[in-house]
Amino acid sequence: MAMRISGIASGLDTDSMVQELVKASSKKKEDLEKAQTKLGWQQEVWKEFNTKVYNFYNNQLTNMMLESSFNKKKTTVSDSNIASVIAGTDTANGTQTLAVKQLAKTGSLTGGKLSDDKSVTGSTTLAELIKKNGGTLSDTAEISFRVMNGGKETTISLSGKSTINDVMEALRGTGLTANFDETNQRIFINAGGSGAENDFTITGSDVEGLTALSSMGLLNKSDFEPGSAAYENYQYWGEAFDNVGGTYQLNEAKFQEKLKETTAKEAADMLKELDTYKSEVQRLREERTKLTSEKDKVQNLKDSEEAQKKLADAANVLRDYYQSVIDDYDTNGAASGISAEELQAARDGRMKAVEAYTVAESAAKSMGLVVPPTTASYDLASKVEQESRAYAAAANMALHDPALLSGASSNSVRVQGQDAIISLNGADFTSDSNHFTINGLNITANAVSAITGKDADGNNVYAESTISTSDDVDGIYDMVKNFFKEYNALIKEMDTLYNAKTAKGYEPLTDDEKDAMSDTEVEKWETKIKDSLLRRDSDLGTLIQTFKTAMLGSVTIDGKKYSLSNFGINTLGYFKSGDNEKGVFHIDGDKDDTNTSGEEDKLKAAIASDPETVKKFFTELIGGLQKQVNGIMQRTDYRSIYNVYDNKRMQVEYDEYTEKIKKQEKKLQALEDRYYKQFTTMETAMSKLNSQQSYISSLFGN
Repeated sequence: MAMRISGIASGLDTDSMVQELVKASSKKKEDLEKAQTKLGWQQEVWKEFNTKVYNFYNNQLTNMMLESSFNKKKTTVSDSNIASVIAGTDTANGTQTLAVKQLAKTGSLTGGKLSDDKSVTGSTTLAELIKKNGGTLSDTAEISFRVMNGGKETTISLSGKSTINDVMEALRGTGLTANFDETNQRIFINAGGSGAENDFTITGSDVEGLTALSSMGLLNKSDFEPGSAAYENYQYWGEAFDNVGGTYQLNEAKFQEKLKETTAKEAADMLKELDTYKSEVQRLREERTKLTSEKDKVQNLKDSEEAQKKLADAANVLRDYYQSVIDDYDTNGAASGISAEELQAARDGRMKAVEAYTVAESAAKSMGLVVPPTTASYDLASKVEQESRAYAAAANMALHDPALLSGASSNSVRVQGQDAIISLNGADFTSDSNHFTINGLNITANAVSAITGKDADGNNVYAESTISTSDDVDGIYDMVKNFFKEYNALIKEMDTLYNAKTAKGYEPLTDDEKDAMSDTEVEKWETKIKDSLLRRDSDLGTLIQTFKTAMLGSVTIDGKKYSLSNFGINTLGYFKSGDNEKGVFHIDGDKDDTNTSGEEDKLKAAIASDPETVKKFFTELIGGLQKQVNGIMQRTDYRSIYNVYDNKRMQVEYDEYTEKIKKQEKKLQALEDRYYKQFTTMETAMSKLNSQQSYISSLFGN
């Protein structure tokens, strides 16, 4: 940049003069900036409109070309209080009968009231609660419950110092909803889902556990009645007791028989778990090799160690157990009471256990881990026996202790989980919820049907409601109507943009030009330009022609040609149509269209009388338009996929303007520097001249 000296010597405003001189040469830059601004506006208009076209293509066009969209069904129930029904697209038209025999229920237990003075809190321990109810339990005493929830059994182990909150947390860990309401002094428990299979039971695994359940108000008389799940659990071990003079004593022989069954079942269940553990170890081993982040590696390592430990522990437990069975047979032979089948099962089980441990050890070595040969000397049979004797004692108490039975809280409420049962066309169906999906019908049972009498076997006879299914004429009509509503809005906007008035003589304003106008004037000026940006645009013209040509086409069905006019769908014609509405379609008989509401409704009549023809016509006609629009939106050298205009070309042009403007700015800068250099030279020369004149004047005494 040249050194700049203001007009000190000449007295001229050199800065203003340079700017005026440069301004006279800056028109080319301004023209480039205006052209770029205009192109940027055009990109914005196209981008916004392209989104509308794509949404129409992706939603309305795609939906109307699918036959399934026309398979709408309408279903009514003669007694809507009994059930609501939605028909699937494949549901056959016709009439069916329905009766609701039973609604699904979610199992729940509302515990008995724990105190009247609200002295029990979530922090109250079980020992304190039992003492409050006249019992005795130390803080260190072990307490055990068995929870059966949705077919899965979980043992909860607590102690006398465990609080009510601890119990609630443990119950929630089994999948139940459990809460203690201190205000009402009751415990509320709900199953994780509705239906009989999702119901739950809570039984005491030992006398202390049963006593704790009683103190928490979680016993109900229904749990001690034949037919309940809790009763069946207690009854199993209760059968090992004999009534001797009014007291019940354990029959060791009966107990050992049941213990043998229980131990064998425990072993069989553990064998099944081995396969799960083996699969988990293998999965983690494979997954670990794919991990990259250190955090995931650490977590995966922990998971691997845990899975391998479970596998190794379970394998060792089974190995010891089955080895003890084999040893017993080898020592006592037939006197051991072990059959040939049981002996073979023991040998097979031991082999599986050894194999499972080998898998754990192999996986550990591959990952640099160590799995110990065994974590403890573990005898499955003795463990099961210990737990079974404790459970047997609880069962004896539950079934035979008069005090416990009378104290089975009368103010606790037990709701058994049950399945919903409906009869459809005379056949019964069950569900764990009140929702059924049967042969295309989605049925929601709301109330039990009225009982009208008894059948020959003494069973209830329920009143039958009627389900009527037919084609949904109104639904299909509304779908077609909505399609044309969206189509008309889009085609009208296309024509409006294409036929816009010219904005000749209007160009984007410079900052100086904007400063000379009001905000309202600037807005009107720019709107005039923006409204005309797609006037006579070739891409837009191609799109309009594609839409209109496709919609004026015909479809041949069974040898007969059909067009939109056959279904009472037409444009209003050149002279009747408003500006930019010559491509807009109107449906004869449409009550919302003042132009054609009085005409015969051919579309609805066709849907009602010949839905197949309507379906074939529209899916083929709209499918043709969808295919052509899809072709326009394919990727090319000038446009990205799913664009109907040359967006890539326009961006290249925009970037080229940026480069051209930069070049012009450099030229103007160079010109400005040249002018300043010239003025600086002039100022220097005049300064010297002034100096000389002063010197000469001084010689003459001036």
